[in-house]
Amino acid sequence: MKLTLKALWTLPLLLAACGGGTPSVTDAEAALCGAIDDFGGALAAYSQLTAESTVDDLQTAREEVASSYEAMQAAASTAQDARIADVETAYTNLQDTVDGIAGQDTLGAAATQIGESLTTVQAAREQLYSDLSCQ
Repeated sequence: MKLTLKALWTLPLLLAACGGGTPSVTDAEAALCGAIDDFGGALAAYSQLTAESTVDDLQTAREEVASSYEAMQAAASTAQDARIADVETAYTNLQDTVDGIAGQDTLGAAATQIGESLTTVQAAREQLYSDLSCQ
């Protein structure tokens, strides 16, 4: 059962990796939650060792904790990448918009395009700020 659950939360990460893109924030956060659950399960198994447990049992529990911790770190990194991806895309679009304005154009002529791009960057930034509970 544990393997099946791990396979389910890692699927969005694997699909994103194969496609070369960043998973959605929702998928990345779901994967992170699964990894956190797996880490908790490994810690719980570690705490179930008794005086009758063998050194091999200890080593196995230690390996499971280490493995699930590394998976949790990777999932956290992916979730962070997914959160910033929207800001990066919006920022790149703003830069492209500004770069696409000809030198002889007036800002008045380009104001709508710049304003729309700037609004998108600001909205992505606000969403990231809110998601992270920044104050």
